[in-house]
Amino acid sequence: PTLAKVPEFLRRQDYRNPEGATTGPLQFAEKIDESLWTWLPKHPEYLDSCNTFMEGDRGARPSWLEWFPVDERLLCGAQNDAETLMVDVAGGRGHDLAAFMARYPHVRGRLVLEDLPHVLEESTVDAERIEKQPFDLFKPQPIHGGSRTLMHDLDNY
Repeated sequence: PTLAKVPEFLRRQDYRNPEGATTGPLQFAEKIDESLWTWLPKHPEYLDSCNTFMEGDRGARPSWLEWFPVDERLLCGAQNDAETLMVDVAGGRGHDLAAFMARYPHVRGRLVLEDLPHVLEESTVDAERIEKQPFDLFKPQPIHGGSRTLMHDLDNY
C-alpha cells in the first residue's frame, strides 16, 4: 500500500524529501503519526517481511566477510573470552553474526547482537555464543571500551 501511494505523496510534498521520521510515505499511506520503528511491531504481517528483506538486501554484493580484513583488523590478538570482540548494531535477527560464527567458529571474544526487542525476539542465532541486547539505534551506545568492531549495515559499504 505504501509503494502505491508514493507518487501521490511526492506530488503533495512538491518532490521534496520528508523531514523527520514521521512524515514519510508510510505515514501518508497509513494515515499515522509515528515512525516505522514504533508502527512495525504492531503489524506482524509486515514485520517478518521487513526483517527478511533486511537480511537478504545484498543483491550481487559479496558479504563483508569476503572483503573486510577480518584476521588483521578483528581477530589479531583476540585472546579473552570476556572481551567484547564485535557488536552488530541494529543487526536484525543476527544474520551477519551467524555468518561470522560459521566462518570463524573458534574465535574468542564476546559477540553482541543489538536491535529493538521485537526484532531480537525473532532471532534464532546461537544464544550461548551471541548475546542479544535490546538497543535503539537512535540512543547512545551502551557498550564502551574493549570493542574491536561496532558495525551497522556493513554490507552496504
